[in-house]
Amino acid sequence: MPEKSSHSRSYRWAAILIIIALGYIVITYAKPILMPLVVAGVVSIILLPVVKTLERWKFPRLLAISLILTVLVLLIPLIGYLLFQQSVAIAQDLPELSTRFSQWYQHVVSYLDESWGIDTTRQAAYIQSGIDRLLSGSGSFIQSTIDATTSLLGYIALIPIYVFLMLLNRERFTSFLLHLNHNSAEENVVHVIDQVQAVLQNYVAGLALVIGIMAVLNVGGLLVLGIPYAVFFGLIAAFLTIIPYIGVLIGAIPPILVALLMTDSLFYPMGVIILFVIVQSLEGNLITPKIVGDKVSVNPLAAMVALVIGGFVWGAIGMILSIPITGVLKVILKSMKGGQAWADLMGT
Repeated sequence: MPEKSSHSRSYRWAAILIIIALGYIVITYAKPILMPLVVAGVVSIILLPVVKTLERWKFPRLLAISLILTVLVLLIPLIGYLLFQQSVAIAQDLPELSTRFSQWYQHVVSYLDESWGIDTTRQAAYIQSGIDRLLSGSGSFIQSTIDATTSLLGYIALIPIYVFLMLLNRERFTSFLLHLNHNSAEENVVHVIDQVQAVLQNYVAGLALVIGIMAVLNVGGLLVLGIPYAVFFGLIAAFLTIIPYIGVLIGAIPPILVALLMTDSLFYPMGVIILFVIVQSLEGNLITPKIVGDKVSVNPLAAMVALVIGGFVWGAIGMILSIPITGVLKVILKSMKGGQAWADLMGT
């Protein structure tokens, strides 16, 4: 009997590993199909309470969904226009930035020559070598950028269509899940569906609150330091919080560079670095775990592993989706026989 039990466990673990491998292959190679579907599914669940509210107000379902999607679609060009206006203002300062960069470059060249004995000829050779390497790979980089941009536009175009159809036919998904889990009681299946909806909706609400807090901290800190375009850079850095843990660091790069080039003292770039280190510490250790972590109930280790896997498989979109999907997976595992241990491992 023990030998048979050992074989049974071995077969079970082998089956689990095979399923994981096949799942990885599917989500990697079916990315153009799955990514817009997953994003649309998440968006649909988030918008569902708004649709239901409009339906309770006697709006026909078709009209309610159309109104919500129209508002969302119109918000995108509005945000793009505001960003464009700020970009135009920054572009007007490019000549000054270019002049200051030249001065900064000459200062660095002189410092390396005087302090480290690296003469200007060798420095020029190093820079030329770097430029040559950059240019040699620029063709493939430009092509990959064009391909990525085209794919992203295709995803964005598909998502509203998928969201519309999912919300319009939402009962079919509930019926499908009930038939798929026919061995489970209907109330258990409905309970899991409700929990999944609650996790995603609470996550978005918590994330919106975090972005608001980060915007106040970023903009306020940059304004106190007197950094140009403080509002623009602060809001961009706050919005990048949707990429967990590293979004704030990415958002810190532009204001640091501007502070370095447009001010006459190292106090300002160092001040920006200190500001974002403090903000990053607050965001990673207090704000996000307390607000978003409580909403999703996923511990930091599980969140970090999910973040790495999401980024490796689906890039930036995968990193954004990693935390809510992990929360959903935890809910599903908790409802499955034998999944409770995994759910507890992922939980707070």
